[in-house]
Amino acid sequence: HAYQGALYLEEQRKKDWTLQVIEGSHKLLNNVLDNNHTKAEISERKGLYKLQDEDLEYFGGKKCRIVRVPVPKKGLALWDSRLVHANARPLPVYLVYFQCMIQVCIPLTLLS
Repeated sequence: HAYQGALYLEEQRKKDWTLQVIEGSHKLLNNVLDNNHTKAEISERKGLYKLQDEDLEYFGGKKCRIVRVPVPKKGLALWDSRLVHANARPLPVYLVYFQCMIQVCIPLTLLS
């Protein structure tokens, strides 16, 4: 696995178009893929896996919460690439700011 990150050039508040994660999912993602060969093959072939409703129920049953991550201007967010993450759309009835970030992915072998 690897680490991923995003450098935010502007502040991203919880209500903005920001990073969203499922807390603790990096510890459980292998369970989801190990128990379903089709999901594992998709993940391997595409380099990512789009969660299904049953996956969200699994993480929810393990007490993992979906969290919007605010990031300050010029802030850097880093995460284990196994952590379930996505861009969260702005919440309704909120002035939308554009998202300006640079995303990077660094294999663990380069960090050793």
